[in-house]
Amino acid sequence: MADSGSKNYEWKWFCSNCSDGPLSRLYDAYCPSCQHKRCGSCTIVKFVYKG
Repeated sequence: MADSGSKNYEWKWFCSNCSDGPLSRLYDAYCPSCQHKRCGSCTIVKFVYKG
């Protein structure tokens, strides 16, 4: 069981221009494949880690 201070999820995004991903919302403002800047059309997904 994770303690209350630990994070067991991470937000990722998929490029709406080329569908590359998952990409880090924290580190990747642009898609490394096509250089598209993350926008409102890009899909954002919450990845939950079990363990």
